[in-house]
Amino acid sequence: MARRDLARTVIEGGRYNYNRWERRQSHAEARATAHAWLRRLTVDDAAAGASAPPPLRPVHRAFYDKLAPLYRWLHAQVGRRWDDVRADVAARFDVRTIAGQHIVYDHLLFEVEPRWPRDPRYQRFVIDPAGVLRHGPRWQRRRKRPPRPAWAPPWSAARVDGAWWWIGDRPCGRCVVGDRCRYGHLRIDGARYHFTAATRIRRLTPTEVGRLTSSPPEVRALLAWAGPTLAPEAAALSRQGRP
Repeated sequence: MARRDLARTVIEGGRYNYNRWERRQSHAEARATAHAWLRRLTVDDAAAGASAPPPLRPVHRAFYDKLAPLYRWLHAQVGRRWDDVRADVAARFDVRTIAGQHIVYDHLLFEVEPRWPRDPRYQRFVIDPAGVLRHGPRWQRRRKRPPRPAWAPPWSAARVDGAWWWIGDRPCGRCVVGDRCRYGHLRIDGARYHFTAATRIRRLTPTEVGRLTSSPPEVRALLAWAGPTLAPEAAALSRQGRP
């Protein structure tokens, strides 16, 4: 959190990028139609009193609020009783101001206690039957995948014929054709190389096998390869588009 005063940290940060584009686009359309209307008036003076320039297409405002400190604070409250958290919200935010009302009722409480029926899949926080604040399905769905272990090379692991192999894209030879080549390419030190996909690179060493088998299930799932594998002598060059 950037400041101790959370109510002053959470402020509006202008409009969303798409909303700015929509506003500029509506003004561009209005200018183009106004120019076309003026060109018609140069050849038909009688139409000046019977017509008017087309109106501007309305674009509703969509503000980009700086809510990351607010959500971080709510994440820190997970596991506490919601009544206690609600009391802290009332003590920390001043809802007598327009900004305070907007932050508390339109963002903070909306993520926990929506004012209208809402799909529960899109809630960041929920209250369990015991009245405790918990992470909602939206937060659980956005959890990051476990990081790739430092000891593992940039390939996948598969068990083939009773042995563990590293499976990946195997460079075969440098391309001399250029953009007209019909095969796919790997970039290595700025040069283009032909490659074979899902090819056995090399066997895992006993140390790598021990690290793989002793890793947590989510790490093993991250490194596992479930598709077909090819021996280097049986693999064909990959076509453009990487099959």
